[in-house]
Amino acid sequence: MPELDAHTRENALGLVRWILLVLGAAALLAIAMTLVARSIPVDSPLPPEEVDLGFPPADFRLTTLDGGVLGPPDFAGKVVVIDFWATWCGPCRVQAEVLHELHERYDPGQVQFLAIDVAEDAETVRSFVADSPFPYPVLLDADGSVASRYQAHGLPTLMVIDKEGRVAYHRIGITDADKLAQELARAGVES
Repeated sequence: MPELDAHTRENALGLVRWILLVLGAAALLAIAMTLVARSIPVDSPLPPEEVDLGFPPADFRLTTLDGGVLGPPDFAGKVVVIDFWATWCGPCRVQAEVLHELHERYDPGQVQFLAIDVAEDAETVRSFVADSPFPYPVLLDADGSVASRYQAHGLPTLMVIDKEGRVAYHRIGITDADKLAQELARAGVES
């Protein structure tokens, strides 16, 4: 192997130093982002009188997978559980299992569950639902506008709408059955 002259060796060392500096900075940034993400509370409990989380009233309606049109206004006087999801989302499948379990436990006269698929075409959703049926309506937010309006910036995102049509609970990520049962009780559902 030929001997490198001093200038070439210095350039090579400078490049190695620069690469190590960039990798170190990236690692520090990743660690900092992880620490910040862990410090953000995912479930900030609010006293029952502070139900308005700053979202617009849940007054939207979307096309259903079977061609109808539904939304929270169609279930006035009921608590509505909305699950923003997508067929490609692994954690959404876990959330769907939790919701299927809870759907069986609650009186449909008190609570309505809705699954809102975000930004996928009807055929993709229909094919998925044929293999993994939902026991409640599936709505299509084809352009993602409703998900955006309600800050469903990650999937799954779960919302509980109280009997007055206000967003009483909002969470990005999986909500377990116990936590959701607590939020349903806070929203006025009797068990």
